[in-house]
Amino acid sequence: FMQVRGWSAEAFIAAIGKPSPRALHECEIHRALRRYAGHAEVHSVIESRRDPAQAAPDHVGVNSTQWQLGPKGWQLLSLHYALELPGTPLPENGGQSGKCVG
Repeated sequence: FMQVRGWSAEAFIAAIGKPSPRALHECEIHRALRRYAGHAEVHSVIESRRDPAQAAPDHVGVNSTQWQLGPKGWQLLSLHYALELPGTPLPENGGQSGKCVG
C-alpha cells in the first residue's frame, strides 16, 4: 500500500508545526547523481538516529529527489522517501553505516 501526498512548501511547513523535542539525525551514507543539462536526479541511502552517537540506526531508507535548474538556481521538483522493507535490505553501494558523505 502506497500513500502519495502533494504539498506546497507552505503547506508542508504548516503541517509539521513546531520542531519535535526529540530530534532525528540523518546521515546520507551513499549518493548517486545523474544530471543532464538543467535536470538532475539524486538517489541517497539515508540512516536516521535519535542519538547521533548510537551505533545502529533507528531507520534506514532511500531518498529520491528530482531537481530543475531555473533562473534562481536549483529548485526541488519532487522528493520521494521510502523506508527499508523487512527482509529486503537496501544496498549500501559502497557506503559505510554511520559514515556520512559530504
